[in-house]
Amino acid sequence: AVLADIEAQDVARTPTGQDELDRVLGGGMVEGGVVLIGGDPGIGKSTLLLQALANMAQAGKRVLYVSGEESAQQIALRSKRLALDASSLDLLAEINLEKIQLQLQAEKPAVAVIDSIQTMYSEALTSAPPGNAHETQEYRRVRLSGRYLNDQEMFLAGRTFNGRGGWAILTPFRTDDGALAIVEVSVAP
Repeated sequence: AVLADIEAQDVARTPTGQDELDRVLGGGMVEGGVVLIGGDPGIGKSTLLLQALANMAQAGKRVLYVSGEESAQQIALRSKRLALDASSLDLLAEINLEKIQLQLQAEKPAVAVIDSIQTMYSEALTSAPPGNAHETQEYRRVRLSGRYLNDQEMFLAGRTFNGRGGWAILTPFRTDDGALAIVEVSVAP
């Protein structure tokens, strides 16, 4: 298809409250959309996302920040240092993808951030919890019938094997028999 021939419609966007992030996102986040944020370690990805979630929580959105690298106490200290109103910001310090998925299903947040990918693991794989990222990579080819739950996508911040920052997107997939699978749909270095 020729790009000029495609009918494009604007969609509603939810502002993050971070002006520059909203500008890059075209005015804010799109419901069911996926946002990939990458960068070198220590440049402020986690801080930016914590600020954005606090803003969205203050605006009445249900949000969940899942941390796999930092403890709840470390996140709370950052929140206090930034003088964020985190009274409505739910926080989960967890690296087990199945437990994270259960929390997402229970809370049904409008926005969830999972920080960071290299610390996460799945009980469905035979790998042990992460240590050396090269040791914990395991993929299996399977055929599933069902539907993606795009409104429950998870954003996972992390580092690639070469040490660069990046994001992966995990999308829940409900099989026809009711089982739940987590599908990695994209990685951005």
